[in-house]
Amino acid sequence: MAVLPDVLVLIGRLFFGMLLVVSGWEKMADYAPWRELVTKMDLFPIDWVGPLSAALPGIEVVVGLALLLGFWTREAAVASGFLFVLFAAVMAVLLWKGTVETCGCFGADDAVTVSSGHLAANVIGAAVLFALAYAAPGFLAVDRLLGH
Repeated sequence: MAVLPDVLVLIGRLFFGMLLVVSGWEKMADYAPWRELVTKMDLFPIDWVGPLSAALPGIEVVVGLALLLGFWTREAAVASGFLFVLFAAVMAVLLWKGTVETCGCFGADDAVTVSSGHLAANVIGAAVLFALAYAAPGFLAVDRLLGH
């Protein structure tokens, strides 16, 4: 019976890991428009825009790779869950302000729009990631090989 939860944890790790790696990579590959979009969001002091827009894609890639590998799985899932909480908060403020049409999830040129459905998806994603942290590491995880 323990097989089903391990399979679900593996599927969740792979899904969210790939989502975060691709999202972070797209932002790093096209950094200037991504930074402009963060500036246009007008959510952070201007002195924070550079460091935040530079750090976020790297954090996404690192925690995404950790999820994919099942390395420090609980920590990566918790960090990813908090990222999704942050994304939901940003989405809520953008919806309230009505100033930016794209969220920049996959870089500045993505077609993903700011919407209440997208806000809900981020909240659900955070909840799933926190559940993954509880159930981790799942099948095919480096943590399992190391006895974590």
